[in-house]
Amino acid sequence: MIRKNDDGTIDIVSEYVSNEEIYFKGRTSYEIFVGSLNILAKQYETKGITVGSRHTGYNNQANFISINTIETPSQSADLNGGDEGYLLDKELINKSIGSTIGYKSNSTTATSYWVASRGFWYISAKDWRYMLRSISTDGNSKGNDVYIGSTGKITSVKNALRPIVTLRSGLVASEGTQNDKKIWTIN
Repeated sequence: MIRKNDDGTIDIVSEYVSNEEIYFKGRTSYEIFVGSLNILAKQYETKGITVGSRHTGYNNQANFISINTIETPSQSADLNGGDEGYLLDKELINKSIGSTIGYKSNSTTATSYWVASRGFWYISAKDWRYMLRSISTDGNSKGNDVYIGSTGKITSVKNALRPIVTLRSGLVASEGTQNDKKIWTIN
């Protein structure tokens, strides 16, 4: 559990990240990034137990955006990006699990995973980039360039998923064992 909400629902996140990695590439991926992660997070919902899901880092920012062609952006360019709402989830995961580092199940190798957050990095009129955020293998936030607007260079980046699922209110978890393994059941 990472948080109990005011309405009695509970947000949970797995200590593991997905075994599959998802690629994002180029300018269009910047536009669809957050919405795509939230669509993928829905796969983790369970009828009757969950009331919703979202991807780690989602904090009510736009799921899908459209970028107008920008000839020479400035540092103050408003591209509906650069959000930092993911920092709350990062803090909640660290508090709950004891680390923000992600591992695939049955693995001791750290794996980078996406956070639903876009960034825009302006260095100069000759160097500006659209980036997607992730948590790297050392547990720190990282910007992944997918489109370098100043040169038109398109890059591809892959990372795992780490969705947050919301359990409905009124569920009671009880601890038990099955074949000497700790399990949780929902009553």
